Amino acid sequence: MIVTEVKDQLLDILKTRWGELQESSIYIQIKEKYDDMSSGAQKLVVLACIAIIVLFLVLPPWSWIGSSSTFIESFESKKALIRSLLQLKRDIAQAPAVANGISSSALKKQVETSIRAIGLNADQIKGVAEISLSNDGSSTLVADSVLQNGVQITVSKINLEQFVDLSYRIQKMNLTAKLLSVDMKANNEDNHYYDVIYQLISFAVPQVEVEIEGDGK
Repeated sequence: MIVTEVKDQLLDILKTRWGELQESSIYIQIKEKYDDMSSGAQKLVVLACIAIIVLFLVLPPWSWIGSSSTFIESFESKKALIRSLLQLKRDIAQAPAVANGISSSALKKQVETSIRAIGLNADQIKGVAEISLSNDGSSTLVADSVLQNGVQITVSKINLEQFVDLSYRIQKMNLTAKLLSVDMKANNEDNHYYDVIYQLISFAVPQVEVEIEGDGK
């Protein structure tokens, strides 16, 4: 009932407005010019009016569709980025802790144990000394901030088999320690034996404590 009343009121308003428009001078002038046109020209005017009305009805929805497509692409891009960030967060959380070096004293004990394991005589072991190196700027392989602590192993009059065994044990001794250098030369008294100096270095990145200060608000 209410819908019917509203419909009737709307029709009455449209009829009233249409009557007022027909009585206006502008409408009368346009109608007179239209009547003076040939039938072909009148058809063109009608087609042009229809085209304008169609464009008026079609263009807004078309622009809305284009805007919605842009919004959807932006949403999908942001969703993919968020998924990548979440996956990266999970990967970082699940990553194993990185070993940050071994102390020189602990490395020295491991070296001494390996030397005893291959049965070197006391006179063959010239020394196992703790050392600390620093980058003097000549190397770009190690950053200046990286700590380089390790041991220098000096042995004398070892045969080739003992050299290979000891070198293998030293190299595989600790995951954070690397065999930096090997200085090998024939023994002065007997060139069938060798004097060797190893440098076994453990690399570590210094821990940095980051303090975040508030803005006082």
